[in-house]
Amino acid sequence: MDERTPFEVETLRPLEHVVVLGLEGEVDIHSASRFKGALFEAIDEGAMRIVVDFTQVTFIDSTALGVTVSAVKRLKGRGGALDVVCPQENISSIFVATGLDRIMGIHRSRSQALAAAEGATA
Repeated sequence: MDERTPFEVETLRPLEHVVVLGLEGEVDIHSASRFKGALFEAIDEGAMRIVVDFTQVTFIDSTALGVTVSAVKRLKGRGGALDVVCPQENISSIFVATGLDRIMGIHRSRSQALAAAEGATA
């Protein structure tokens, strides 16, 4: 019996050039293509700042990290940036341990990430 938490992506545009992707479930090799599709669609539609909210995520693997890094590179090439929301220590520690906290903002709440994004786009 498969006990996997279903993967969901919610896309919000709280500011003109800011997109928030609220993720839920497991972000792994099985869900990475949906995650990547949502990220790249937001970039292609003109988002300059993307906030990926991992608050409702129960697990991430290296595929999720690779997708995130790809989006950071694409955004930086356009003068944009990516922030992540990770209130859970087990997920935020992965970004720190891999050094990804040096190429993207890591925040404990969505409101902190949005404040950083709003300040950057003002």
